[in-house]
Amino acid sequence: MQINQLTTFLKASELLSFSKTAEVLGYSQAAITIQIKQLEEEFQVKLFDRISKKVFLTGEGIQFQKYASHILDTINEAHIALRESSVLNGNLRIGASESLCTYILPPILAQYHELYPDVSLSLKTGNASALLDMLKQNQVDIVYLFAEKAELTEHKLLFDKPEPFVFLTSFNHPLCKCSHLSIRSLENQSFLLTEPGCNYRKLLEHLFLANNMHLHSLLEIGNTEAIKRFCAQGLGVALLPYFTVADECAKKELHPLDVSPLNICLYHQLICHKQKHLITTIEQFIKLYISAFSSAETSM
Repeated sequence: MQINQLTTFLKASELLSFSKTAEVLGYSQAAITIQIKQLEEEFQVKLFDRISKKVFLTGEGIQFQKYASHILDTINEAHIALRESSVLNGNLRIGASESLCTYILPPILAQYHELYPDVSLSLKTGNASALLDMLKQNQVDIVYLFAEKAELTEHKLLFDKPEPFVFLTSFNHPLCKCSHLSIRSLENQSFLLTEPGCNYRKLLEHLFLANNMHLHSLLEIGNTEAIKRFCAQGLGVALLPYFTVADECAKKELHPLDVSPLNICLYHQLICHKQKHLITTIEQFIKLYISAFSSAETSM
């Protein structure tokens, strides 16, 4: 049973003429006859009587008329409900790196919820590999990574932006008084490090290795907030993404060192699966996300 067959049946039951039905719907009379016959064969009933070159609804035809009308009304309601409207609902499933969940996503998701309160939000965290696998398994709709440029084969990059890193000390640290520091001036400093394997630590280790320098570790801890607190107490030097320490630097709780050259960064990356249909709930999040970053760049 097809929608056009139901439409044809209802119009024929209204006009009680196959020729007039064909004229109104833009079909040939033979096409009208075929569609009615297909319905009759599917339900194994006679929908019309053909008497003296006229057509009349049978008892089964009158009964089927109610169902056909109800089916088409329901389909029309579905079209209306699924059209884009000012009131979004449904679900939005986001996967994100943990640091982005802490420092970037809260204001964006708060604004999204204010605009679209009927959308249910879920947020999962993980490393880049785990998040991309979540996309592949359709466990999330979109992922937000903070990592090196991902190699994408099954996925699509929607937006990316490099994020600089800064070396940090407390305001009573000896290096705080120095300007135009070189990388080598950090060789004998004690560092507050993230856990082995963390992207932040990998960047620092590669930087020191490239300059034939030894990295001195004072403390290893996997929590960025803890590293910031220890650093503010003068326990050592830390390397962190600027977005994680922007507030502390503005409040003069942490001091960013003027180290050059410091050409290292990771990338904010918004990614979806290539085969994922971006419904309105996802598209509006992408627009809000990009808008938030554009506004931040304009205000800098």
